[in-house]
Amino acid sequence: MQEKSVITREIAVAGGAEFLCRSGARRIPLIIKRLPDGSYLSTFGMEKLPVRIIEAWITVTYQDGTVCREQWRLATSLTDHTRYPARELVDLYHERWQVETKI
Repeated sequence: MQEKSVITREIAVAGGAEFLCRSGARRIPLIIKRLPDGSYLSTFGMEKLPVRIIEAWITVTYQDGTVCREQWRLATSLTDHTRYPARELVDLYHERWQVETKI
């Protein structure tokens, strides 16, 4: 997983690594194909890097008790929605975010 909007072809293909990251709010991806789990296929950048976009509402509770609810757009190279269900990827990213906010 990586920080939002830092998707480059070099990062995506380096060592065959997959990625899951938060996409910037200003980036509105073109929907190429909608998938049964609510996610959709798109591309990023001039390289037309194939990605899957997952849009979800996330609730984060900070250490001070503050609760924040935001809509997130996640981008991933894991385009197979049956092998990598959107809900599982959202939960995985949410766990990462919870750890980050406690640091």
